[in-house]
Amino acid sequence: MSRVVVSLLMVALFLGAGPAPASGADLPTVNGAGSTFAYLAIQQWIVDVRRQGLSINYQQVGSTAGRDRFAKRENADFASSDVSYRFPEGLGTEAVPEFPYTYMPLVGGGTAVMYSIKDNAGQAITGLKLSGPLLVKIFTSAYYTQYRGEPEMFWDDADIKAENPEIAARLPHHPIYPVVRKGGSGTTSVFTEYLSKQAGDRWRGYMEGGCARSEGCPGLPPASPSEDCKNNTCGATDEWPENRGSGVEYKNGSDTVAITVQQGQAGKGAIGYAEYAYAIQVGLPVVKLKNASGNYAEPTACSQAIALTAARRKSDGTYDLTDVYAHPHANAYPISSYNYIIVPTDGYDAAKGEVISKFTLHAITDGQKNVDQIGYSQLPTELINQGLSALASVPGHPALPTAGDQWGQYYKSLALPNGQKCGEEGEEAVEENPPGNNNQNQNNEQNNNNNDQNNENNSNNNSNNNNNNNAQNNSASPSASPSPGASGSGGGGSGGNPSESAKPGGSSPTGGSGKPGTGGTGDTGGTGGLTPDSEDGGGGDAPGTGTPTGQETPAVTGEGTTPGVATDGQVLPLAGSGTGGGNSSINPQLAGGAAVEVKKVAEAAGTPWTLLTMVLALVAVVFGPALAGTVARLRRARRH
Repeated sequence: MSRVVVSLLMVALFLGAGPAPASGADLPTVNGAGSTFAYLAIQQWIVDVRRQGLSINYQQVGSTAGRDRFAKRENADFASSDVSYRFPEGLGTEAVPEFPYTYMPLVGGGTAVMYSIKDNAGQAITGLKLSGPLLVKIFTSAYYTQYRGEPEMFWDDADIKAENPEIAARLPHHPIYPVVRKGGSGTTSVFTEYLSKQAGDRWRGYMEGGCARSEGCPGLPPASPSEDCKNNTCGATDEWPENRGSGVEYKNGSDTVAITVQQGQAGKGAIGYAEYAYAIQVGLPVVKLKNASGNYAEPTACSQAIALTAARRKSDGTYDLTDVYAHPHANAYPISSYNYIIVPTDGYDAAKGEVISKFTLHAITDGQKNVDQIGYSQLPTELINQGLSALASVPGHPALPTAGDQWGQYYKSLALPNGQKCGEEGEEAVEENPPGNNNQNQNNEQNNNNNDQNNENNSNNNSNNNNNNNAQNNSASPSASPSPGASGSGGGGSGGNPSESAKPGGSSPTGGSGKPGTGGTGDTGGTGGLTPDSEDGGGGDAPGTGTPTGQETPAVTGEGTTPGVATDGQVLPLAGSGTGGGNSSINPQLAGGAAVEVKKVAEAAGTPWTLLTMVLALVAVVFGPALAGTVARLRRARRH
């Protein structure tokens, strides 16, 4: 009886203490799907947030398939994508969410053109340089040879030799072996958008397909615009067109593309495209791509950051890359872009929303610290603020920081070998002769916002900044409650006005009330590739803590290993079931916010009088007879 009583009392007292705060163990597992472009970074962040007790699964099925799954709610609570729904230009055909959602930038990156070519002595060739038009010629050569009568293209082609005088004598007379993505892919979207702007007529002919040989082509109609090539859809595409000549290899996933290029094919020289992180992972050389200045750049973190200062924010929260491809800085890498997480903003389970929010919060803050070590580029303060603002609309989100300046320092630390800061270099290059823009505030970290409420918080900035520039130099501020479909505030640009330009590499905002727009439009396809091996993923020594240099290619950790992101001197695997780690740390602002919420809950609960009364009644019922019997025995003893 005594054991039962004790157990009941313990239960009652536990209940009387009120509900315990939610812990990681109480939160559900969240599933995501999408981009292979950001997969290596996402896997690192998943490992990181295990410290918080968060459980997240992510499938790298391609941006298009990820967006489609998210829209249909097919085992995807969030999606990761390199482009928006219904890419390109609203002409995509995949499902679009019928519920409110928003985009948040996760990380910057560069689409690398990797290759595996050996000279006649069997030695690997490195240092290959190509221009944009020459890249188009290489990737379309099989079609133009087979269906339009051009001579077959080899690696010792006169145009390639002219671009590479240093290695011209070593270039072999080997056929070109292009490796491209199969199915819907955000990487393909960005890559083909770039190609379409380098040699438009040749690319359009490639997209149209058809036969232009006078003698005809068996089984192929004459060359003419096809159903897939109307209304300007012959530019960018999320699916590499098929039936464009023999010898083109189609592979699922960026990692599989990289591995296929690495393995090559006997007697041929392979070339393919994937996020720079994959080239680092497998140890492949990448093309030095000719930019608008006439220089050749590799997709290092600094070169990506410089180019992305020309990105312009659109009303849905994603970025237009047109000016990125033509950035005038000598170190700009042309095929640079952002990856986004797509999350629901209404009508969604708050517990899952909490997990997604905490994961995203880590990704855009502490998780940015060392992404440059694995081939990506950090987000500037403005894009971090855009993410914080959007997170405020996700059900179940935790307490959020008011600004991202602390984590924007990771971006600001990126520098060229001469010490010049990458973001500042990019800004200066695109603003040398801006029409109607008199930007006198290069050294100030805070630009004026077109919202008057910013003035009192930005007094030390106003004196140095020309207020006539507000239309082009506005910066975004996190909004406490952004609403789906609202006009987007610029990531360093127009606050709340989607028609204005926004520069992600600009100065950090302190005010404004612009809200990230939601909605948009989507595609299908794409399958995942190989998963990095966590057991062998320790990589080499931990990256140093000094300032990263711009043009130096991050060192490859060695054959068969996966580079990791360092934290406190320890390199962590990018994926796997090992113990949690990464760059996570307890944010004082978040911890303080959590403490305030706990206090509110406790005060609202008050004293549990009902449960206390129940406990006392239980004690009386259980111990009452025993006490009464004891009192009776004592009375009888006194009588005797």
